[in-house]
Amino acid sequence: MTVWKRTFVRSCFMLTLLLSACISRSTPTKELQPTETEIQPMVTPRSTDVGDSSIQIVLYSPNGFEVRNAVMVLRIGDAEFISGGILAGDTRSMTFRLSQEEFADLSDGEAISFLYGPYENEARRFFGRLQKEGLQDSSLKLTPHFNMTKQDAVDRLRGLQSSMSTNDLKESLDAALMALERSLEPDLWDGPSRLDPVKGESVFIYELEALEQLESLENVEKFPLKSIALLRALVIQIMLADRGLAVLAIEERSAGGLDLLNIQNARRELDKGDAERLNIEYLSAVVHYRAAWLWSGHLAP
Repeated sequence: MTVWKRTFVRSCFMLTLLLSACISRSTPTKELQPTETEIQPMVTPRSTDVGDSSIQIVLYSPNGFEVRNAVMVLRIGDAEFISGGILAGDTRSMTFRLSQEEFADLSDGEAISFLYGPYENEARRFFGRLQKEGLQDSSLKLTPHFNMTKQDAVDRLRGLQSSMSTNDLKESLDAALMALERSLEPDLWDGPSRLDPVKGESVFIYELEALEQLESLENVEKFPLKSIALLRALVIQIMLADRGLAVLAIEERSAGGLDLLNIQNARRELDKGDAERLNIEYLSAVVHYRAAWLWSGHLAP
């Protein structure tokens, strides 16, 4: 091949490369859509995909919100809203958006709860009752009501008790219920999210008694297998409320300038409780959460 032919071929090749690069840059990239397996399972509550005029409901939980392959559900009375999202950089805050019309349809006094769906056998968290007057700048910020969370566990256990087929099982559940109800006595609490600084330890003691009774039922031959999932969910619901009580106490005492050594001891007990919780040793977890609460400036354990 002569020199001028080789030069001509090389020039055509370079021109083709330039044209291909220009075309690829000018063609918009198509966004990848999630595959069927990546889409979260759906339930049938009301949608919260709304515009800029929406009402924002922000839930704060000292226990944080887990990232799970499950629908996050905000329940206010009988209405349910999905599409909640963890706030950037803060796994302890969850936000839901409601349209103006959805918010207007709600009534003051309705219970507010958070749970994962499908949620028949899921632990629940309660955030008080709706008070629309608390709305500021189209946002309603809510903190946990641990006494409501525990009362809900009591109510669900009552329903479980009524389904038992033998008097022995009913009596076992009744013993646990009595202990849980004693833990809800008003003089043990200093509001919906905090315990009395002197008497509050009794809440943990009563609940340890109740949880021991509930966990023992799993090994009872006559206990129905279909009810074990609900029983475990209620044990977790109670245990997480105890953890939240300890965490809030630690946070408040830290902000108040409590002795650093006490705070370190409290956090150490909290970590031990979390380790036991991950090992599904819920009774031991509550023992450590009780100690964490005590170290946070109430009574030394």
